[in-house]
Amino acid sequence: MSDVFSLPPGKRLLSLVIPIALGFMMLMLIDFADVIIAGLISEEDFAVLGYCYPLIYLMIAIGFGFNQGVTIVGSATYQKEGAIGLNRLIVQACMVALVVSLCLCTLVIIGLHQVWVSDEILAYYSILEPYLLWVLGALLPTFFLLVFCAVCQILGKPNIIRNALALMLVTTMITHPCMALNTGYVMFSWPFKVTLPIGLNLGLVGIAISKIIVSCMGLIYVIFKVVQWQDISAQVFKVRLPIMSSFLRHALPASGIQLLVPAYFLVLMQVVANFGLEAISGFSLGYRIVMVVVVPILGVFVALMVVLTHDLALKQFDKVKYMLKLCLQWGSVVVGITMVLAYVLAEFLLPESNMEAIKVIALQYMLLAIYITVLEYMIGVCTVAFQSIQKPLLAFFVQSSRTLIFPLPILWFVSQNALSLLELWYGLALSFSLAALLTALLTQKYFWRASMFQD
Repeated sequence: MSDVFSLPPGKRLLSLVIPIALGFMMLMLIDFADVIIAGLISEEDFAVLGYCYPLIYLMIAIGFGFNQGVTIVGSATYQKEGAIGLNRLIVQACMVALVVSLCLCTLVIIGLHQVWVSDEILAYYSILEPYLLWVLGALLPTFFLLVFCAVCQILGKPNIIRNALALMLVTTMITHPCMALNTGYVMFSWPFKVTLPIGLNLGLVGIAISKIIVSCMGLIYVIFKVVQWQDISAQVFKVRLPIMSSFLRHALPASGIQLLVPAYFLVLMQVVANFGLEAISGFSLGYRIVMVVVVPILGVFVALMVVLTHDLALKQFDKVKYMLKLCLQWGSVVVGITMVLAYVLAEFLLPESNMEAIKVIALQYMLLAIYITVLEYMIGVCTVAFQSIQKPLLAFFVQSSRTLIFPLPILWFVSQNALSLLELWYGLALSFSLAALLTALLTQKYFWRASMFQD
């Protein structure tokens, strides 16, 4: 890492961003396979998948919080105590992941028992319920996978994460159609006809079972590469309060910030559901396409966090300011251009037949996303800046402004006044604009003009 930090600011950021961004993109391609296969099953399954996505996203966000907690605590522990201390932390993190996954599964089962779904999706409850119950089976291995991926980051072995994601992507491409589609399904007919030789025709349940297989494959690969079983087995599987407390002190705030986006998305989906099945399908399709573009941007935030933490520790405040200006100016331009290209490609590549209304809604949201994604990126950079100077409450407040404080009143107003879907998009544009303005003011006062940055 010392060689990386000796590079000029631009090259230093790129050397960290590129491998991380590629990993995030591969992760989103795995997730996007759900959309492709569900669209091949039926329009109803496609809508149910989109309706369930915010809930699944919400649960996985907690796992990303675990990943950050292990990375922060584990790095210091590994430097001080070596492999023994790191193994103790892994055991404690896995115990927390087990308890949290059981609690989440219980809450989802209770929600299904009480039929907590929108009236518009109630007619398809027979599809939704078994899908969610099977998806819960992938939750614990996914949590464990994120914990052990943090270990790879600590040990400086990102290639293991890359290989695991590549294995998971290949497995997804095989198991998703085999589990979900019927035997003899025509996958494509040009330039030559290809049919599915084996298919269990399980629909959305098949996608859920496939996700269990895929997550377990990735977990097994990572464990095989990084875990020394003789060292792990030497640890007593009991609660160690100091280690667990240190882990939770970092994991809980990280999970809280991660949860804000899926919580906002969950509320937004409930409002969109009032516009009918096509609105659910179109919004879900557009959002997932946007996420394929947006998620790699998270690589910028991860790399920026590493760089800022390093420079602040060395009191190199000029480099901190320069790096932030670089990210805000050039990053915003790159994000905007990328979103425009994604919109143009989607307009030409999305199917025309029997999905025209869904395509129109998806493109409407993507047009909105060109604007709000740039604002999201700028707000994200400012959030990382506050986290780097250990101001988690300000970071949480900044993220809340774009996910809760401004959007929730607008979503409530739309739902109460029966406004159109297009008016909902205008309302979201307004809420993100207000959040960006508030973030700029807070960053100027509490970060840019902070005493340590004054000339």
